[in-house]
Amino acid sequence: MRRFVLAAFVLSAATMLLPKGSGAADVAPIRLETLVAGKSLGLVSVENVGTLGTRFRATALGRMLDDPEMKAFLGPLKEDLNKLLLHDKQSKGGLPIPPLVLELAGKLAGLEGQAAVALVDVADDRPLIAACLDFGAKLSEFVEFIGRLKDDPSDDKPPISTREDGGRTYWLLGNPEHPAMFATAMGTAILLSTDHAWLVKTANGGLTAVDGALSTEPAFQRVRAASGGDALALSLYANVPQILTKVSMGER
Repeated sequence: MRRFVLAAFVLSAATMLLPKGSGAADVAPIRLETLVAGKSLGLVSVENVGTLGTRFRATALGRMLDDPEMKAFLGPLKEDLNKLLLHDKQSKGGLPIPPLVLELAGKLAGLEGQAAVALVDVADDRPLIAACLDFGAKLSEFVEFIGRLKDDPSDDKPPISTREDGGRTYWLLGNPEHPAMFATAMGTAILLSTDHAWLVKTANGGLTAVDGALSTEPAFQRVRAASGGDALALSLYANVPQILTKVSMGER
């Protein structure tokens, strides 16, 4: 399953970095930092994914790549890359990437809002991870894809099962008895976590910001402001005091 997800992540990341449209104009501002505790160890996020293409084209590099002569130069390279990734099964060239991985990468490239992952805690040598993938108006397309992925009989996909709880559907990734990850749809986003209790509590709370959320921490606010505030594209935050506390506790 890890190789499946890694391949999809690499492909979708490459697709998101290519110039594209601006995405939906009105995307619900779901922010993972408002849903995890202030003592979380770290958070990585890509903000407003749907506008990356527009913002990239406004940069010097974007304007250079938009030049007609540069487009003429890059055109054949793009065709070669497509042949490498989307090769014909009858041909000998290309990478052996399962079609489901390519489709998943395409769906992930349709993200419109925030894409974020937080390391909330480490308990019993097990990382507690929370993630948010905001698809905006395209959420239903991804939910439909998950349904098809769950029912697909092929072996080149991670096992997916479902569980109903309180009238809500949760997807279980991995062994149904001991899932590696849980996920559910909320608002315009898919929320994922290794901690089922956090996911249920967040879903029942209707995406309401938690008391003492990471977003309220002065250190987090300073790092975000210094990185560009709401205009930033990529945000990296490490809660160094909490990390050092965890390390010192582990050495005892």
